[in-house]
Amino acid sequence: MILKAFPIDFMKIDSRKTLPRLISSLNYNIDKKQEKVDYVSSNEFVGKVFENGFTIRKKIYSVNSFVPILHGRFKESSNGIHVQIFLCPHILVSVSMMFLFPFFFIIFAGQFREGQLELNEPLLLLFIYIIITASFRFEAAKAKRAVMRILK
Repeated sequence: MILKAFPIDFMKIDSRKTLPRLISSLNYNIDKKQEKVDYVSSNEFVGKVFENGFTIRKKIYSVNSFVPILHGRFKESSNGIHVQIFLCPHILVSVSMMFLFPFFFIIFAGQFREGQLELNEPLLLLFIYIIITASFRFEAAKAKRAVMRILK
């Protein structure tokens, strides 16, 4: 229940490609991590591909804290490769949500107990949570569609 409150997502893809072909396809469509954004490359993702999985994120040309990081694992099956992908926000977004939201909840609970809580304070916190979650879900949906094109 608590995990559902955090902006994370999972997806599973069954690919009929062989593992070497799948890794080759990922390497072709993913730029290696670099300091500056490469405007020449048409690849949508940047990250690393390993023998048993990958860690990638969508390439952005400005600042966007809500772009999910995709952690994928390969599992071989009789029909091809089964890819399990875990999508999560950047570590700073996750840490701030894990510590700031409970901190504000404790403050609001204390104010409520003392009768000093105004309605606009919890609504502001709810609004911030909705913005963070909706932004992550929107970016995660775009990343899912893009990675599906590469892996299928």
